[in-house]
Amino acid sequence: MEVKGYCKIGYDFSLKHLISAAHFCQLCRQYEKENIDTSPKGPSDIQISYVTASVMLSVAALEGYANSLLSKPKDLFPDINKDSAEILCDLLEKKSILEKYNSILSFRTKDTMCHDKIYNHVYNHAETLIYFRNYLIHPRILWGISEPSLNKSIKKKEKKEDITNRLKSIKFALNPLISPNDTNSIYRYFSYGCANWAFETSKHFMSQFCVRACLPDRFNNIASKLEIR
Repeated sequence: MEVKGYCKIGYDFSLKHLISAAHFCQLCRQYEKENIDTSPKGPSDIQISYVTASVMLSVAALEGYANSLLSKPKDLFPDINKDSAEILCDLLEKKSILEKYNSILSFRTKDTMCHDKIYNHVYNHAETLIYFRNYLIHPRILWGISEPSLNKSIKKKEKKEDITNRLKSIKFALNPLISPNDTNSIYRYFSYGCANWAFETSKHFMSQFCVRACLPDRFNNIASKLEIR
């Protein structure tokens, strides 16, 4: 008698996402070098697509890694019984990306990254990266543009969370293909500097998390694939 069946196998794509982000960083860097002297001082769809892809994939890597950890409850929380670990992971899966990381740390080491003086800087950059990704995919985008008709509909709380203020605080290199006098253009932030910051932020956050959570180094075997040449 032949018995046929199948099993479900989950695959962690988070490293693939980060490798892809590195690839788009490289493309953006090359594009800027090739067009710095010849391109008109205006936004390029090609350049914007490279930066957007790097940002999206960098956040996807963050989220994917957290989800992959939660898919293995007993490995993640070896000190509690199997049923409790599964219930805990089911609950944590409903949280936001950074809440997942903080919760995992809290249960594994009784610590978090957001309240630590050493790692708070890493956490804040990851928070801004995710915030930027959200602004790219949600229709109501606040770019801090001086437009009275738009400003009337913006709540005070939203003004304080203006994405441009967050990105300015990062101080990465702005788009060299946009005139420096065009201070009101949202495309100033779509640069290789931004793409590389997104990639490095995601990679650095996961590396520091692994250290804090006493987990194996995430990038030991793929370091060469994550180099921006």
